[in-house]
Amino acid sequence: MEQYPPWLVEALNDLNKVVEEVPGPGNNPDIVAYHHYTALDAKDDATPWCASTMCAWLERARVRSPRSAAAADFRHWGVELGDGEQRLGCVVVMTRPGGNHVALYLDEDDNGVYCLGGNQDDKVCIRRYSWDHITNFRWPN
Repeated sequence: MEQYPPWLVEALNDLNKVVEEVPGPGNNPDIVAYHHYTALDAKDDATPWCASTMCAWLERARVRSPRSAAAADFRHWGVELGDGEQRLGCVVVMTRPGGNHVALYLDEDDNGVYCLGGNQDDKVCIRRYSWDHITNFRWPN
């Protein structure tokens, strides 16, 4: 069995905790804590949080992140993995309606890439993204 990179272990722990936005005026303290790993340091769970989550998982695993709340900043973080070089736990950068998104690579098929990320349907979860939205696969350097 392939060994999981430590930031993926952090992500799986949060998946098992069921981290999701609090409806209404409240805020999930786990999501607010993710924001502390970025320069933005937002104080609520309504601020987009996919990049904050990624920064938290990386930093908790002792890997330097871009410390940015902007998913697009991951396009220049680490090293680019070439076509066919994606591997378990690599950072996937993509476009989606309303902006960009970042998540961790789990698997793929002909239709897209299965990713574990934050702020996917307002929670930490696994989703498939079609290939036409994927822009980069990145790995820590």
